[in-house]
Amino acid sequence: MGYIFRKSGAFFLRRSFKGDKLYPAVFAKYLAILLKEGLPLEFFIEGGRSRTGKMVIPKYGLLSMVIQAYQEKYCENLAMIPVYIGYDRVIEEKSYLKELAGKSKTPENTAEIIKTGKILSKRFGRVYVNVGEPMIMKSYLDAQEKPIEEMSLEERQSLYRKIGYEIVLEINKVAVITPFSLIASVILSHDRRGISYNELFDILNEFYEYLSVKKVKFAETFSNHEKAVIDALNIFVQQGFISKIEAEEDEDEEMQEVVYSLKEEKRVNMEYYKNNILHFFVPLCFVATAIVKSTEDMIPLSRILSKFKFLKTLLWNEFIFDEHRDDAEDVNDVLAYLYDRRMITSTERDGEVYIEIKGKGSNKLKPYADLIHNYLESFWIVMMSCLYLKKKPLPKKEWLKKIIALGDRMYKKGEILRPEALSQSNYQNVIIFLEDSKLISSFKDEKIDKKDVLYALTENRAEMEVLRRRVFRLL
Repeated sequence: MGYIFRKSGAFFLRRSFKGDKLYPAVFAKYLAILLKEGLPLEFFIEGGRSRTGKMVIPKYGLLSMVIQAYQEKYCENLAMIPVYIGYDRVIEEKSYLKELAGKSKTPENTAEIIKTGKILSKRFGRVYVNVGEPMIMKSYLDAQEKPIEEMSLEERQSLYRKIGYEIVLEINKVAVITPFSLIASVILSHDRRGISYNELFDILNEFYEYLSVKKVKFAETFSNHEKAVIDALNIFVQQGFISKIEAEEDEDEEMQEVVYSLKEEKRVNMEYYKNNILHFFVPLCFVATAIVKSTEDMIPLSRILSKFKFLKTLLWNEFIFDEHRDDAEDVNDVLAYLYDRRMITSTERDGEVYIEIKGKGSNKLKPYADLIHNYLESFWIVMMSCLYLKKKPLPKKEWLKKIIALGDRMYKKGEILRPEALSQSNYQNVIIFLEDSKLISSFKDEKIDKKDVLYALTENRAEMEVLRRRVFRLL
């Protein structure tokens, strides 16, 4: 396929440049010449496909080469144009699920390409392409506190990270809400096996209202809201994701309700589509979790803000957060929305603001909290698996196998409620968090694979116990 790709304007790059000084120098020069000749350059800043449906943390290698070429005057100016590409259904769904469960990625080969011909006879819905606000490099760099030429290596790397995050944040902003992603979100926000037609539409309308207030982009099919949802539901039924249970004709009128039941093994399939739009809900999910998990009727605003900050820190590696927005600003915006929807009321006592849930506010907030519950369950599984490290340090590969096995056992015992929590991607992000928090440490050892590292617990056992209790309370 290489010949066809090259003739189509694509070019090859290695996944890693480590240990080779010549290759990256030649590659960087090649990119610079492309920019000098005024050719458009397209690359995927995530560095690979997202297996989870969420935006992946950006990579900075190609980005830094492009900026360096601009800095070296290969072009007068350039525009970084964020482009969102989304799908109603993804073709690689099954292979993504296998990889998230811990299986190795199947290498591409000619035979597999030939086999995929049958895919052309199937319908996977629409493809959506949206363009975000361009980042004009000259203007952007001129606005920095220090000229890039005067920056240290560490400052330049920090700048590349900042630009990368702003690009993916812009891509997230122009993501499209499809009927499939919205239905998947509604069904996975429900903690029972079945959901009635009326309840499904109540939650869906609640989500739709919030997204409309946020002024996000909806697929064109939403021009006929109810038809778009029913059509998507019918496709999920036809493809075996959910089953539709209708009442018998001779049943009493109050018993004649339609129920949609999600097959347990299909929850992980639906998770991919939920994750396509989950970033729009994240601030509300955090506030809803802080309120719903409280045992008090009157909750101090300061406590809601504290739990919001804790959840944001906990799930920092899962979502792309807007660093230009203050946490208090996000919390106040969410509370203002909930107040307008008459879910909460506020009162002041002894100089402190308290939030109280009104009427059915708790029932309406619970689906929002449940949207991120599987991530908290994944966190809990990894925290419990840290007991393995008490005996001795473990190679990452071996520890991950133990985490996967433990998660499966906890799910079968009923300690974990959602199968979508059994995600290797989630586990790895928790490991990154624990290492960044100095609760575990990693180091090389000659006795294990060069690509692997050993993990061990640090001396911060008291902090680990505090974290364990805080996470448990959120469950």
